[in-house]
Amino acid sequence: MDEQLTIAFGYRVAIGEIPYRDFWLIYPPGVAWISALQYLLVEHSPFGHKLFYCLYQGLTPLLVYIFFKRLEASQKLSYFI
Repeated sequence: MDEQLTIAFGYRVAIGEIPYRDFWLIYPPGVAWISALQYLLVEHSPFGHKLFYCLYQGLTPLLVYIFFKRLEASQKLSYFI
């Protein structure tokens, strides 16, 4: 059910609607925007949707790791500890 909702939210954002104004959304707005990006970039099929989200969820930890490594290298991380 959730997967179908995110696909529907992405479609609505892709056609120009805005979350919370034009339709209700029980998730953070980033879910709808990322799903809209998927709708515009990948074929419209369950496989395309799953492939996009596997790549997205695989890249997220890598990007977070790179962000914190750069933050640590600049020694600004000591402000947060």
